[in-house]
Amino acid sequence: MKRTIPVRAGWIPRGDEAHQVPPGWADHPLLADLAVLRQPVHDGQPQHVVVGWKQILLDEELGLVLR
Repeated sequence: MKRTIPVRAGWIPRGDEAHQVPPGWADHPLLADLAVLRQPVHDGQPQHVVVGWKQILLDEELGLVLR
């Protein structure tokens, strides 16, 4: 939960398999309603996560950045 950020529910399509919680989380009351955004890292640099029509980056200095 330390690495979670609240965002509008409409940002993440509910049927998108790429953002589903792991199977062990589905029955947990605090974890079941989360969407998992796996931020890729290339050459040590974090990359944007594509979510619907948005690109989201969790930047160490700037926080949540949308493009």
